[in-house]
Amino acid sequence: MLNNLLSSARFARIIEQEAVDGAAAYTPADFLATVRKGLWKELDAPQVKIDAYRRNLQHAYLDLANNKINGAAPVIPAGIPAEMLALLPAAASADEKSLYRAELRSLNASVAAALAKTTDRQSKAHLEGARDQIARILDPKFAQPTSAATSVIRLGIDDPEICWPDYIIRP
Repeated sequence: MLNNLLSSARFARIIEQEAVDGAAAYTPADFLATVRKGLWKELDAPQVKIDAYRRNLQHAYLDLANNKINGAAPVIPAGIPAEMLALLPAAASADEKSLYRAELRSLNASVAAALAKTTDRQSKAHLEGARDQIARILDPKFAQPTSAATSVIRLGIDDPEICWPDYIIRP
């Protein structure tokens, strides 16, 4: 559900709508801020306590943001039918990446403020871990390499040596 909500295709449609409607449009920045505030609503409470389900959702959000900012563009396998191209994930645009960076900076400030209101040990550990993860996501030295070898989609076994070459089926 989160991947669908924050898909690059949806983001592109929001950008197009902003270009068409101008100031009356729901902007991509407003959209991402609304999603962030909904996923991290516990940070605004007077006493911060985050249950296991919400912590898991928040980790998924950070993983998704990391993939948007640092993920390598998908490599399209040779010979893939044209009708399947629409099913492949789109790479994040430069606008999308910069807005996710801004959202993570805002989230980091909110998490820092919420730590002072947290007495629950699990919530405190989660928030400290989230701050560490945000720092890694925003630090370019942790970005994934952009070489095609790391993001190739394999459709079969290329090397027979890794597939038990001495295995024989006997009657």
